[in-house]
Amino acid sequence: MGKQFVRGGICMKKDRESVKKGLSVFLGAVVLFFLSLFISGCFGERVSEQQHPDNPALAPGVSFKDSSSSARRLLERRAIVDRTGTILCISKKDPVKGVLRLRPYRGLMDDVLGYVDRYGRGLEGLEYVYDSFLLSRGKERGTPEPLILSVDKNLQALCKQNLKWQIRRLKARAGTVLLMDVRTGQILVMASLERDARKGQADSGQENLAIKGLVNPWPVMVALAEARKLDERAKERQALENSGIHTGQKAAGKDTENDEEPLIQVKRWHWHSFSEYAGLWTRLDDEELEGLALGPDLLTGLIAVGLGQETGIDLPGEVQGRLPSMLSANVADVISSRASSTPIQLLTAYTALLRNANPPRPRLAKNGNNNSAEEGGDIHRLMHEKTHGLFLSLVGDDSGPSFASYSQGSCRGQKCYQVIGLGSWPADNPKISYISVLFDTKFTPAQRRGTLGKMASLARRGAIALTEQYRFAGSMKAPVDNRFKAAAKTEAHLKIMPDLRGLSVRSALELAGRLGMRIRISGTGMVKSQYPKPGTKVSGKKECVLICGRGPA
Repeated sequence: MGKQFVRGGICMKKDRESVKKGLSVFLGAVVLFFLSLFISGCFGERVSEQQHPDNPALAPGVSFKDSSSSARRLLERRAIVDRTGTILCISKKDPVKGVLRLRPYRGLMDDVLGYVDRYGRGLEGLEYVYDSFLLSRGKERGTPEPLILSVDKNLQALCKQNLKWQIRRLKARAGTVLLMDVRTGQILVMASLERDARKGQADSGQENLAIKGLVNPWPVMVALAEARKLDERAKERQALENSGIHTGQKAAGKDTENDEEPLIQVKRWHWHSFSEYAGLWTRLDDEELEGLALGPDLLTGLIAVGLGQETGIDLPGEVQGRLPSMLSANVADVISSRASSTPIQLLTAYTALLRNANPPRPRLAKNGNNNSAEEGGDIHRLMHEKTHGLFLSLVGDDSGPSFASYSQGSCRGQKCYQVIGLGSWPADNPKISYISVLFDTKFTPAQRRGTLGKMASLARRGAIALTEQYRFAGSMKAPVDNRFKAAAKTEAHLKIMPDLRGLSVRSALELAGRLGMRIRISGTGMVKSQYPKPGTKVSGKKECVLICGRGPA
């Protein structure tokens, strides 16, 4: 009667014992896992929580339903606005969810703004860099001044939409776009996107590729080499004229200005192939590019424009990049070298060539500390003034990039490319410089032309933003109440529905977008009616409906 049934050659009694052992090991691992999470939360580490299912616009992991010191600290945290006063991030007290850190424009520039942790401290991005400023109340009365950014929200959205189109057109893995003020180095646009391989479409990523992505800086090397060659030829010609060689021609009555050969040979814009795996968009003649020699002397010039160095931008986690210890004279060797720079470093170096001076220090915040202001000091000219004018006429193009390039690489054993587009607007007197970088593309811009050309029109919008959309910040010496009139009533803007009737669709979207609700538009023209009605409280409402049409409201 002591028999034990056997199934498949294994005793059922031993089988039950092994199951019990496995279950006990699993439960022990689960207990240790939750215990580690509890300990890390108790000791107050800055842990980033990247998802929040209830409110996607909320800074991840931040919600307080009590009156703790953390909740008060978060509520006192200043708002973050763009150059026009549009609220990008603000703390708000909700009767149901408690104190929240809201972002009305989800996904627009989360990688730049950063996050705050559960204790109300800055964790990443600008929230981390300007943590002490955002938490300080200041000596002013009433609502303290917000952190003013140099970015433009509308321009950021347009550039991000164009970047998404570029990624889809060239089948890129990721990309980034930057727009910079040539004179001051202030950043108007900083956008990064990564392509979701599962959905096959671009989406906002958690990594800021503008300061962390690495590409080969050979297009800027070629631009600097051409600028130095142009400067040397201009000096040689000036020396010949000063020596009196052209005196006989002038005495004979010849027009030497018209008979002189140009300092550099140019032709129509075209793609020049350095090899089978790299190309450059330029108007330089092929003979000029084939005879281009970089050489070791160019390294000093590259260091002077800031390549291989940190730019000092007010964001954490900037990658430094690197330059080779010895620079080959052959462009093809430089393309295949391990030289690397971030997109912000490339744009800063190219901007230094455009302004013929020291590289600017890129900035995102207009206030917050004294380092935000434009830096002075001795100006080091990279080339002669007349040569600089010739260089601008050589690279200037109001309809497309000044330098665009592609170079072949390897992506998991498959052929792919890195694409860089550099440009400025306007061509004769650049005010805005821009860069577009696409990582791991399946196609080149030479195969699908027109991909990078639309950035010129966005740079033109950026130049307009410098002159016409600086109303909110104004002078830093103005009274606080006048400068920050919009930010002083942020709580009211987020609680009371404004009257949108009679406004254009664009103006209505601008005002209604600050409420953090979904906006649904019916018809075209001016706003005739709206829901919720003007003056009503919008707490708890998730949708705003605008009925548009022609004629009076």
